[in-house]
Amino acid sequence: MSRCLLLLLVPLLLNACAQTRRSPYAGDGAPPPPTVRMPAELSARERQYVGEVEASLRAAGMVPVYRGRGDRELEFRILEGPVNTDTRLRLEEDGREMARGEGRGSGPPLIRREQVAEESFRAALQTFEAALRPWQGVARAVPEPWE
Repeated sequence: MSRCLLLLLVPLLLNACAQTRRSPYAGDGAPPPPTVRMPAELSARERQYVGEVEASLRAAGMVPVYRGRGDRELEFRILEGPVNTDTRLRLEEDGREMARGEGRGSGPPLIRREQVAEESFRAALQTFEAALRPWQGVARAVPEPWE
């Protein structure tokens, strides 16, 4: 009985394995948009601004992902000190820097910290978006070894 059941299931399983789903981009011949692996752990301040970083990446034709591997990797840090707040955005592909944005905001200790962080982030994002412009619509900066 179990052999009969196994003989019936094997062709079904093989058929299921043979059928593959294709991405919506495969049909028109265009390469899929590159994915960007977003940082796994973000501070509360970074979570406040990460949506704007995602929007910038999407505008440049990239797809942010939080789980799994991406074609590219984003470093996003906001480092808050008592006087200065530094923001760093860096996009890499295969260890090569594609775009970078850095910003610094300064202010008196413990006063206007929200505005200082905003100033730092805006400066970094502006530089980062300018550095992304040349990469808009580019599938991969580094060709695959088989290309």
